[in-house]
Amino acid sequence: PTNRELVFGNGNGLLYQCGNVLDLKEKIAWMLDHPYLLEQMGKKAREHALSHYTVKLNAELIYREYMEIMKGRSGKGL
Repeated sequence: PTNRELVFGNGNGLLYQCGNVLDLKEKIAWMLDHPYLLEQMGKKAREHALSHYTVKLNAELIYREYMEIMKGRSGKGL
């Protein structure tokens, strides 16, 4: 399992093939060779997290899901 949904084409992270040690090694070497780009990647990742994963947004998503579940149960009793 990976977190592909968290890494986007805008450069907020790197993905490597699960179980592929050589691929991981190459990604780590790239990060060590590109500290400025790595810093920029970290900033983009933080911006994405702050704009998409706030407590308020999560509460709204949970509330909507709850309302959908309850709408489907209306008239069926508890």
